[in-house]
Amino acid sequence: MTNNKEQSKLIRDQKGNIKALNVTKEEFLKLRPVISPNVKILKRTDVEMLLEIDIQEIKKKSLIKRLFPTPNTRKIMLDRLGMDVFKRCDGNHRIKDIFQEFQDEFKLTPTEVEVSVQQYILSLTERHIIGFLIPKEIVGKEKLKDGAIDKILIDPNR
Repeated sequence: MTNNKEQSKLIRDQKGNIKALNVTKEEFLKLRPVISPNVKILKRTDVEMLLEIDIQEIKKKSLIKRLFPTPNTRKIMLDRLGMDVFKRCDGNHRIKDIFQEFQDEFKLTPTEVEVSVQQYILSLTERHIIGFLIPKEIVGKEKLKDGAIDKILIDPNR
């Protein structure tokens, strides 16, 4: 029998598809972000980076996007700080490591890093630019497909 905490981690839609993962702050810090295979770097300079995201797979999940013609790709420009976060999304860095590196490199307080970098990482997730390698202790026996989780929610009450 599973406890309520474990059951509440995965948020599903009416069809049973996983829509989000609800984690504690400690669990979030253990996640390892990775760049989506649907992302290409089109242009990179010292101060910015242009990305192109192939959204064809995402469009298949949305009835509205299938009914109304929209482009199959989306372009996003990252500034220098965005590039610094993006390059650390290699599957080797935990969120905790990224926070620490930003603190050290930019002489920021832990609170400044948590607020700004955490929000930025979550926005990259929602834009399908990055995903996460999720430790088994967070999802238990649940088998997750690549791209199964579109959103990470950090629950301060868990």
